[in-house]
Amino acid sequence: MARHHNPAIARHDGPSSTHGYSVVHVGFGRCSEPGCTEGPEPFPWSYTYGLVARGQPELVIMGLDPWTNREAIGTIVDRRSSGERLHPGADVFVDTDPVRPFRLAEVPHDWVTHDPARMAAWFEWNRRRYGALPEVQQVLWPDSCWRFPGHRDHDRSVVQPVLADDPISFPIPGNRAERRAARRRWAA
Repeated sequence: MARHHNPAIARHDGPSSTHGYSVVHVGFGRCSEPGCTEGPEPFPWSYTYGLVARGQPELVIMGLDPWTNREAIGTIVDRRSSGERLHPGADVFVDTDPVRPFRLAEVPHDWVTHDPARMAAWFEWNRRRYGALPEVQQVLWPDSCWRFPGHRDHDRSVVQPVLADDPISFPIPGNRAERRAARRRWAA
C-alpha cells in the first residue's frame, strides 16, 4: 500500500522492482483495512513513481478507473522505452475499451510542492537526492467525441481537473493536522 495520509483511499499497484516503476491509485474507495467504509472521492486519480529513474517524466491521470489508467500509463511508458519521443501535446492512442487517444500535458511544480501528501515521499526524496523535482506530465483524456479539455466544444459533463490550469485546488489538501504529520514524516 502507498504511504498516504489516508490509507483507505490510496492503493499501490505493482512492484517497482518488476517494471522499474509503480502506479498508485488514489481516491477509488478501495482499501484493504478491515471495516473500511471509505467511499470514492469525486475525482479519483493515479500517479507513477520510479519513471524518473528510467529517464522518463512521472505521470498523473485524473478521473478514469484504475485499469484504464494503468493501460494508458503502461502504453506511454512502453512507447517511450522503445525510443519514441512523446512530448507535451502529443497524442497517444491506447487500446482500451473503446480505443481512445490520450494527450500529454505539463504539470507545474506548484502542484507537486503545494501539498507533499499528493504524490508520496518519492518526490521529496528525489528532490533531496538530485536537487530538483522530477518532471511530471498529466495524461489527459477526451470526451466521447475525442475533444480534449480546453476545446471550445468539450463536453462539460466530462470533468477532469487540468493541473496546468489550477495547480492548487486539486486534490483537496488534508486538514492542518494531516498536512503537519505528512511534513514531519518526510522531513525525517
